[in-house]
Amino acid sequence: MNRLQIIILSSSVIALACFGNARSAPDPSAIPVWLVSRGYHTGLVLPSKAAAGKIMPLAGESGGYAEFGWGESRYYQSPTVELSDAPRALFFSSGSVVRLEFCGDDLESKFSSSGFVLRFDLTGDQFEALCRFIDESFVKKDGFVTRESIERDGAVGYYTSVHHYSIINTCNTWAARALEAAGTGMSSAGIIFAFQLRSRAADRSSMVK
Repeated sequence: MNRLQIIILSSSVIALACFGNARSAPDPSAIPVWLVSRGYHTGLVLPSKAAAGKIMPLAGESGGYAEFGWGESRYYQSPTVELSDAPRALFFSSGSVVRLEFCGDDLESKFSSSGFVLRFDLTGDQFEALCRFIDESFVKKDGFVTRESIERDGAVGYYTSVHHYSIINTCNTWAARALEAAGTGMSSAGIIFAFQLRSRAADRSSMVK
């Protein structure tokens, strides 16, 4: 190997070391989905129109964005939280709900209050899988979902879920499983807290905030 070949090879190795993990530009046909935090809680923001035929409570939606989260039924819907509510939710939960919030088109204000925001650019198949996981989280009877309560003039709804909430199966576990089901390459194993989810998801996404 002559000197020129050595220089070229060395330059290539250095370039790969520096830029090998750099992200390529997102596919323009990709569908963006955001993982957002509210401190200890996390949720997923989806474009409503893209998910309208895939997630039952979004049927007929033609625009804007929707945030989905999951949590213990009584704790999640309570307007005020007592000191005893958290242990009861973690150890003696009687049920869980999926929370749906219609966000409109203004994601900037939506994200401004978030602890962190991670963006995933999903293929059509990945988005289908994500929507299927979310849709299958609702209890359905006779082709309908059960809404337990609403807030803010219908902008927020809580729907009965099939999943069981516990100290080792939290809202962050649910969000992680949704992203895992979407084929993002991340594992949901052992995720309980938001900081764990952020760390696990960081190298599969792009940081927005």
